[in-house]
Amino acid sequence: MSPLAPTALAPAGGAGDDPIEALRAQCEREPDKAQPRIRLARALLNARRAAEAVVPAEQAVALAPQVPAALQVREAVLAAVLAGDPELVRLELAAALAPADAEAQLALGEAYAALDRPHDAERCFKRALALGRVRDASADLATLYLAVGMPDAAEHYARAVLGAEDAGPADDLVVAMAHQTLASLLEARGEPAAAAAELDQAYARRSFFRQQVSGCAFTTLVLVTRSAGNIPYKTLLPPLRSDCVVWYMEHARPEQLAEIPAHAVVLNAIGDPDLAIASQEVVDQVLAGCARPVMNRPERVRATFRHLLPQTLAGLADVTTPQTLRLAAAEIAQAGLAGAVARAGLAAPVLVR
Repeated sequence: MSPLAPTALAPAGGAGDDPIEALRAQCEREPDKAQPRIRLARALLNARRAAEAVVPAEQAVALAPQVPAALQVREAVLAAVLAGDPELVRLELAAALAPADAEAQLALGEAYAALDRPHDAERCFKRALALGRVRDASADLATLYLAVGMPDAAEHYARAVLGAEDAGPADDLVVAMAHQTLASLLEARGEPAAAAAELDQAYARRSFFRQQVSGCAFTTLVLVTRSAGNIPYKTLLPPLRSDCVVWYMEHARPEQLAEIPAHAVVLNAIGDPDLAIASQEVVDQVLAGCARPVMNRPERVRATFRHLLPQTLAGLADVTTPQTLRLAAAEIAQAGLAGAVARAGLAAPVLVR
C-alpha cells in the first residue's frame, strides 16, 4: 500500500515560498502600487529566482518610474539574469511568463534537480502536479525525494505513477522512473530479488531514453548498466549543456541501434568490469556495428580486472601488483578453495574476496 501523502521538504535558507506567495497575493490586491512589487522582486532575488523577478520589477518601474527603489531593483534583476546560466535562465523565464504551462514547470524543475536545488525543483514539480500533469510530476517528485533521503515520500509518488490510468508509449520514461525508484527503495530494505523485478519492469517497455538539450552541438550515446557500476558520466556531460541518449545495456538489442536518435559519439559509462559482464555480449555487438567514435572502450575496462592488472601494468616503473587468481564456483566445488589456490601456484597467506 502506498504511504500517506508526504510532507514537503523543509524550507531552504533565505526567503521561503510562504513570504513570496504572500507578496504575490498583496500585488493582486493592490494592482496600482509599486511597493509590493519591489518587495516581491527583492524576495525572489534573495531566493535565487531572478527570472521570476523580471515581471514584478518591470511592473514596479511602470507604476513608479521616478522611484529610485523601483529602478534599483530592476537593475539588480537584470544583472542577476545576465549573470545566470543561459539555458537555466531560458527555462526560468518560460516558466515565469507562463505560470499555467505545466510543461514549462516540469522542464524547470528537472533543471533545478540536476543542479542540486531540490527545494526549487519540488516547487516546480508541485505546480505541474496542480496543473494536472499527475504522472510526470509524480515521477519527478519520486526521484527527487529518493535523492534527498525521504523514502516514504519517494514511494508515495512512485506508486502514484504506476497507479494512474493505463500508460501509453509516451509514458515509458516516467513509468521506468517509478520502477527505478521502487527498485532503489527495495534494495535499501534488503530485498534484492524484488528490486531486480522492478528493474525488469522498468526497462521491459523501453531501454533507451533521450535527455534532450536545445542548442547542443551534438548528441552523446551513453551506454550504462542498471547496476551501480557506472562512471559518474554527468560530471563529463553536465546537465543543461549535454544532449544525451542513455541506453541500459542489460535490456538492449543490437537491432535497436537503428531506433537510437542520431549521435556523434558513444561513451561507454560501464566502468566496473565485474558488473559489465552482464551486458558484455550485447555491448560488443552494438559497438561492432557502430561507426561513431567510442570513448572508454569496454576492452580497456576489462583490462582493469584484478587478475589482469599484473599484465595491464607490466613494464611500468615503480609499480608492483600482486599475483591475483580469479576462480569460478565450479573450480572451488571440485578442488576446494585451498586446492584451487595451490593448483594456481599460490601459497598462504592469501587474501580471499
